[in-house]
Amino acid sequence: MKKKSKQGYAAKHDAGTPLDTALAQTLEKEMTADGVSCEKAHAVARHQNRTPQEAGQALDLQNCRIVRCQLGLFGYTPRKRIVQPAPAVAPDLTDEIHAALVDGRLRCETAWAIADRRQLKRLAVAQACEALGIKIADCQLGAF
Repeated sequence: MKKKSKQGYAAKHDAGTPLDTALAQTLEKEMTADGVSCEKAHAVARHQNRTPQEAGQALDLQNCRIVRCQLGLFGYTPRKRIVQPAPAVAPDLTDEIHAALVDGRLRCETAWAIADRRQLKRLAVAQACEALGIKIADCQLGAF
């Protein structure tokens, strides 16, 4: 889903998409002038027993930006992204990433799972993907 120009993030969703008010109110408490961080959106979703996708939709419907992606892919200032290619990638990590690809891309959720299994920072998995020329797709919050 892509944001339609000048219509805000809510335009990514069908007209009449209902707003989960309880989730929206909790997310609103986490909003700053910049938006809501990926980390806080995920924490609210867990606390409210909702999916990250539901939290992302609630943020979109409130036209709130999601910032500081935990994979470093978007939401940073002054640059939009902070992820840089890793100087080297361990062969076993390369193999695990390649085995998990769907249509040549690594899903966000899968990148997190790999990081958790290997006790790596999520940014480290994104850096490995950058070095390998692999795109990360399907943001759990629906940002991309």
